[in-house]
Amino acid sequence: METVTLPLSKSILNRCLVLSALSKTSLGYMPPDAQLPHDVLVMKQLLFENNSNIFNVEDAGTVFRFLTAYASITPGEHLLYGTDKLNSRPIKPLVDALRQLGAKIDYCNLEGEAPLKIGGQSLIGGEITLDASFSSQFVSALMLIAPTLKLGLKINLSGVTSIPYIHLTQECLAYFGVKSSIRDNFVEVPYTPNFTQNSIAMQAIETDWSSAAFWYALCAVTGKSFRFENLSLKSIQGDIVCMELFRCLGVDTLLGEHEISIEKNNSGQDALEFNLQSCPDLAPALIIACALQNRNAKFYGLHTLQYKESSRAEALQLELKKLNINFFPDSDCWQLSSNAEFSNDKLLNLNCKLLTYNDHRLAMAFACVKAVNRNVEIEHDECVKKSYPFFWEEFFRIYV
Repeated sequence: METVTLPLSKSILNRCLVLSALSKTSLGYMPPDAQLPHDVLVMKQLLFENNSNIFNVEDAGTVFRFLTAYASITPGEHLLYGTDKLNSRPIKPLVDALRQLGAKIDYCNLEGEAPLKIGGQSLIGGEITLDASFSSQFVSALMLIAPTLKLGLKINLSGVTSIPYIHLTQECLAYFGVKSSIRDNFVEVPYTPNFTQNSIAMQAIETDWSSAAFWYALCAVTGKSFRFENLSLKSIQGDIVCMELFRCLGVDTLLGEHEISIEKNNSGQDALEFNLQSCPDLAPALIIACALQNRNAKFYGLHTLQYKESSRAEALQLELKKLNINFFPDSDCWQLSSNAEFSNDKLLNLNCKLLTYNDHRLAMAFACVKAVNRNVEIEHDECVKKSYPFFWEEFFRIYV
């Protein structure tokens, strides 16, 4: 059994970095820069090492959304932008919500897109309505600045998606002594002057369940067993649900005294159906694992993935076609259909290049293909640095 090192959760780190900046403290625990997911490194540099009012978030969507809210309450004139792909990602619902609070935000080019010109100022808070159908990060961005607002913040949500990430933000606020409430489609965060971090909680920042999902996929496809240290079964991360999802593919999760291990059994189901609305980031790993097992499967709740690093539906369809795998995504249901022309023997003899579209989760999902056939090339595989900078080192250490 191979022991795998996972990165710390970038979802937790990014939230805690914003709260650390707002509380004017340095984060109690932070790995060396080389071990940080690139998104976290960008957030850290812009919050603590940036001497200008220009925020270039590169391709980091989380950083884009969180800093839109952060800049709105930070005095000065700020310019916020990123790559062309990043600039086109949805931001209008968050801007509209911040404007309800009195924020001064202008679009420099197209309505609803970055670059944004933000006139940072003190905001009072109060009650607002937010369309959260595009991204739960809009909700989290507002929750993170809420403790600084003298009236606190009450958010009425419509079309909310990925609710576990909102609860994750609630837990991160609790690390800093901020009590919040979430019920139905209503979020409330009180004004909390002089909030500060709990150093013990900071030292216990979890490793990343989203990254563990790719090892679950590799276990399902290749049968190898893996061990993870510091991966919590009591995790506050929503993507811990990958344990249940991959159990359907014959992957068991075993609890040891100080670690979690996974191993393949001989079970597994066909004609699978998954609702991934609360965990859309798990889709690439799960879809590729099902595809390489030639299973019939349906995936629901993935409408938000068109706004990620790539249009994942189109990207997966194009790349899976190269492997003779039938994949049919539409707005409501993404479907895999088993193919008599597909087999692992044929996959072993296939020479092809899989495109990543600069999408870290696609690159790591395609590692399952490379684990079966080392001749398969993965274009721009370095994009994994966005969330798991040492993924390929771990992969090639095991799959030599």
